[in-house]
Amino acid sequence: RSTPNVAPDGHSHYGFVAEDVAAIDPRLVTYSTDDEGQQQPETVNDHAVMALLVSAVKSQRETIADLTARIEALES
Repeated sequence: RSTPNVAPDGHSHYGFVAEDVAAIDPRLVTYSTDDEGQQQPETVNDHAVMALLVSAVKSQRETIADLTARIEALES
């Protein structure tokens, strides 16, 4: 959930935390450079995350279908 300095309009916005996403896959985040020259996660590349999520859902659906077929075979 967004913080007031991120959502000054007073509305809450939901999304991913750049630091959390960077810990999983740094390629999914845009970075900025701080005063000490260090790269800091700034924003999440939502399009890249969406592509990975769709791929993961597809893979899980295939796994569920395979497991369901195995269960049905064992029960018959």
